[in-house]
Amino acid sequence: MATYLSLFFVYFWEAIKNLFMRLQEINRGSDFGCVLSLTDSSPFFQYLNKYNVFAPIIMRRDQGAITLTALIDKISASSKFRNSFLQAYNAEERGNSWYVKIPNSFSSLFSILDELVEVPSAVMQNLYLESEQLFVVLKFHQSVANHISNVLMKSTRGAEKITIESFVCPSGTSTFLNTLHSKIPLCFVKYSIKAFLEDPLEKYLSAGDNIGELEKKPGTNYRALIHSSAPLSEQGDIITIDREENIYETWGNNPIIQKIRSMSNDRVIYRAAHFARVIRDRLEMSVFLPASQAMDFLEILSGIMDDHGSRSVTLLYFEAFNPGVMDLV
Repeated sequence: MATYLSLFFVYFWEAIKNLFMRLQEINRGSDFGCVLSLTDSSPFFQYLNKYNVFAPIIMRRDQGAITLTALIDKISASSKFRNSFLQAYNAEERGNSWYVKIPNSFSSLFSILDELVEVPSAVMQNLYLESEQLFVVLKFHQSVANHISNVLMKSTRGAEKITIESFVCPSGTSTFLNTLHSKIPLCFVKYSIKAFLEDPLEKYLSAGDNIGELEKKPGTNYRALIHSSAPLSEQGDIITIDREENIYETWGNNPIIQKIRSMSNDRVIYRAAHFARVIRDRLEMSVFLPASQAMDFLEILSGIMDDHGSRSVTLLYFEAFNPGVMDLV
């Protein structure tokens, strides 16, 4: 009996160490990142700059058309800004947020972005307005840094309003979330649904104690990086990013996740980071989003339960963002 207990604790400890190492890999990010900016002198940008307002942007695509919506937190905005904003712009007020559609005059920037996110592991981490500028934060694995650099140098040549702000090693997901939380309060939601296990993402996640990091990329299916505990065999539905660190890219199409994704897009919910794990027969999803949008997101989960039964969604965690919540992913 003592031998079995010893083996159990050895196995358990190794699993915990492996999980901690993969969380460290995620926190390092994809090793490299770049920031692009586009200057705009429109009255809307000048208005935000006047009151020093930071606004994350939710980008939606519908049959090729791009819609940009600024999410402005009413609580953190100054009282003078709050009193005059609704009169100045056609903003939709919902809970503690304003939603403002921005005229899309950034086609040159998004054509560059479309080319960049086609590179394996490259993903748009953040899109936001600040100081009369639209900023795009891109992260990617170091193995594709030369490819990204070539695309940037070629695409931004002659683009007057587009600036490469930085091309560096980023600080990682945890630092990104902490920085974003200092500008707009975030929260952490973790829920589980029945695992689909018929798409590549869930198939590979269930092959070990692996973590998926969902990417912000356009397309019918969602894409994700897999931080694996062991090498995975390529079968045509997975791309190897780094063999030594066991990082891969693949896609998923769980119908429940697709429905939550679609409904979140319809409600213009900003997901700062999104992770997935398969535990036994359940797919566990961890989401970081603005606290002002938390109830909207929980209403979506509640609606899924109404449509698919009480066991279709289980809420595991819901709390204000703090540095320790990354351990709950």
